[in-house]
Amino acid sequence: MGGEVDYLAFRAEQATALMVSSIHERKTAALFRFCAWAPGALAGRPARELELLDRFGLAYGLAFQLVDDLLDDDPQECSILRVCDAAAARARVSSEVAEAMDAAEGFGRSGLHLRGLASAVSGRLP
Repeated sequence: MGGEVDYLAFRAEQATALMVSSIHERKTAALFRFCAWAPGALAGRPARELELLDRFGLAYGLAFQLVDDLLDDDPQECSILRVCDAAAARARVSSEVAEAMDAAEGFGRSGLHLRGLASAVSGRLP
């Protein structure tokens, strides 16, 4: 919680990697996390599946935001580019996509669409 408040109060000159990551996790990634988890919860899926959906949503949300930062290329905003270079940001995208894929693998064949989403997020980069 509070990611949007911290985002609005963000000052580029005071940015740290921990601060940017925390805002991304509590803002964009929190939205994707809930969107991945909530349908499973409403459908009464087992706790193991809810945990996988939560992991997927977090990793996918972080990858999505990192890609957005790279596409915007505006280090004055709350951007990963404020605290690292593009190569390091791309490596982080790859790491988060791998984490999302790993969570989706827990669903076997049923995770096909989740794996497709995870693959597509990094495909937004030129």
